[in-house]
Amino acid sequence: MNLSSIIKYKSFMDDLTKEQIDITSSTYNSCAHEYALKVERKPEVVSAVEELILIPFYRMLALKNKSKIAFIGCGTGRDMNWFIRKGYECDGYDKSEGMLLEARNWVQDGNFYLLDISTEELPKNRYAGIYCESALAYVSYKNLEDTLINIKNSLVLGGVALLGFKVDGSKVYEDKTLSGVRYYIAVDMNEVSELVSRHFKINRKLVSKDSFERPTEWLDLFVEKV
Repeated sequence: MNLSSIIKYKSFMDDLTKEQIDITSSTYNSCAHEYALKVERKPEVVSAVEELILIPFYRMLALKNKSKIAFIGCGTGRDMNWFIRKGYECDGYDKSEGMLLEARNWVQDGNFYLLDISTEELPKNRYAGIYCESALAYVSYKNLEDTLINIKNSLVLGGVALLGFKVDGSKVYEDKTLSGVRYYIAVDMNEVSELVSRHFKINRKLVSKDSFERPTEWLDLFVEKV
């Protein structure tokens, strides 16, 4: 069966509701292993992420000659494990207990913390790098700027971050690619770029197709705290 034929999307209000965020969290808690197999560890996805995101971010970090990284929305630990194998000290944060359990079973080293990036503060001035590849798609737009400030405050001066956004105007989508339902927000590319530029220096922009043929694209911003 063609994957795109079983994906259903529905445009909702312009911002995520608390109920939608809670439903998404529940889905990740119950479907973490399914997510790992269907999404994070699919060979074609692993290959694309490594080429487009991991290697460029690794090169940014290498220029800084610093080693401690935070992974916000660390999921099942795939990308965090890649950097651990490169010799970096890594902390993983996620709001899903199910995802953290899966990550602990997959990642041999690293520290993991239960944390909601949109409502709880990260440690201040701790990290040379922050990797936030998809978690921002599950933050309500009204909380997005405060979340970006939270990330900025956790970086040391000159620290770098990878910030990933879903882009396709400003709307909320329902996603049924897993056994449970997820909701994510897609933002306007120019608007979110301007928002990020208020708090970071944008060194590079990357727009790529979604791996599941969703009607959205990914905008990945490689940024620096100055």
